[in-house]
Amino acid sequence: MKKGLIAAASPLNLLRRNLKSLIGFELVYRLLTILVFFPLLTWMQRLFLVANRSSNIAAYNVKQLYRNPFAWLIMLVMMTLLTVFALFERFALVDAL
Repeated sequence: MKKGLIAAASPLNLLRRNLKSLIGFELVYRLLTILVFFPLLTWMQRLFLVANRSSNIAAYNVKQLYRNPFAWLIMLVMMTLLTVFALFERFALVDAL
């Protein structure tokens, strides 16, 4: 009985059983990453710099950044997006097992 459970849970058997869903997930994941997630984060980073009224973040303007409530809001939204995206990948991996 144990041998059957081990054979059923082997990585190659899991891959064979879930190949279509794996390919489908990878396509959706990559398309979301390239077409939605990266452009959204790039836009938010530019908005973050505009809110800070600078073209870069350096040691001399960090104090100005921390005083800007709009910059804090953008950081919070960016962290939320990163968390949601990481959880999307993690839940897909856990669901496959």
